[in-house]
Amino acid sequence: MTTRAVTDEDTDLHDLLEGGESSASTQKYSNYYNRDKARSRNAPSGSAFSAFLRLPELMCYFLTSFLLNNPLIGKISVLAFLAMILFSLLAVTTNKTQQIGVINYDFSSKYDLNIGKINRWCVDGGNDCECPDPLTPTPRLHKQWFNSVKIHREYVEKVPNPDIVFVGQTVVEALNARINGHDMSENAFFGKVQHDFGRKFQVTAGPTTNPDENAITATAMGLTGDHSSNVLWRLMNGELPETFNPSVWWLVVGMEDVGRYGCSEEITTMGVMRIVEEI
Repeated sequence: MTTRAVTDEDTDLHDLLEGGESSASTQKYSNYYNRDKARSRNAPSGSAFSAFLRLPELMCYFLTSFLLNNPLIGKISVLAFLAMILFSLLAVTTNKTQQIGVINYDFSSKYDLNIGKINRWCVDGGNDCECPDPLTPTPRLHKQWFNSVKIHREYVEKVPNPDIVFVGQTVVEALNARINGHDMSENAFFGKVQHDFGRKFQVTAGPTTNPDENAITATAMGLTGDHSSNVLWRLMNGELPETFNPSVWWLVVGMEDVGRYGCSEEITTMGVMRIVEEI
């Protein structure tokens, strides 16, 4: 009978079966079976990013716990959520939405293709000035200006067919004894301007001193500081409805474009012609 030499492997197996004390081989197997635990003990506790990713989970947990402990609030929350979904569906199905790529109003102008041919945007030469685009209707973003535009709309509704309408800037607004939307009738100068205007015309937007009922009716719609693109915006947003058809349009536009914003003669003229085109 052949006797097999005892090897280290046999010794290791014997030690494991007998449950002997740790030896070199036992330590080897112990390290093998516990290496995952050792790695977990030595691993870092986790980065801030991983903790951030768990925030939604924690929020859902606390929210669920809160709603379960407060059933009335939970029912109200569910009903509110369902009502919001229902309202959104009704809004989508009943309201008319704008069609992408469809222009319902033609803002184009025959001058659009010509503005690029102007080689001098500023009155002193070159293009380095604050001159606005005369073809782009632009409002002035302050409350008093919009209030004045609203007053102009009331003028139009009051007398839709005056004989003459003055449209423009500071000089035109002064005919109503107003500056920047403020009543200046108590001022001696503006009060006289308003008086003279009312003496020559039957004014539809204020007091008149002309006793002749057959006199020419006139409406003054001016705003201090308006350049041509501001006037264009006003005409496209309420000051030029279908029913408004005066016999004469008297434009007072261009002083602000040249004097305040430094627009060249070509740009200023193009702004005036764009207003004429809109009218």
